[in-house]
Amino acid sequence: MNARNPDRIILAFLLAWLVTTPLARADSPRALVELGGGLTAFTTSQSKVPLHLAKPDVTLEAGYRLESGLEVGLELSAAITTEAGYRLIGALAIAKAPLWSGPIFELQLTAGAGVGTSPPILHDDLQSEDAATLWVKAGLDLRWWLPGDRVALGLDVFSQNLTMIGLNATIAVRFPIGH
Repeated sequence: MNARNPDRIILAFLLAWLVTTPLARADSPRALVELGGGLTAFTTSQSKVPLHLAKPDVTLEAGYRLESGLEVGLELSAAITTEAGYRLIGALAIAKAPLWSGPIFELQLTAGAGVGTSPPILHDDLQSEDAATLWVKAGLDLRWWLPGDRVALGLDVFSQNLTMIGLNATIAVRFPIGH
């Protein structure tokens, strides 16, 4: 390909602008609701059947962006299955620290802790002694903000308790609260 190709020059310019231009979101609403759905893989599953290694999941998060850019909130998470040994549902307190915020792209480091079920399939003896267990979550949240800075499409890549790895597509909506 010719390096002077106008399409490549325009693309390079847009990427450079995206990466080098921070966006001040001070005027955008601070409250946020994010809905996600995707796939969670059980890394310590006792079953090696492909259909048992991964389950569809959904997340619902309600959060608030602080002046520093840190987002704090609550997340509900569940694996969608009819099999009792794979039931996974829980709630976490979440914090998302901004790693990068450009005009349309945002990258955040996610951390959270909460409580949730402990599916028997994740245990060596296929028995879960506790109805609930501590959940710890770490991941990256990528968002692409649509014009108006109110709606974003994104990806959430995460691990919970090092026994699950997930990839979710997300839609986030910011809205004003108070005055």
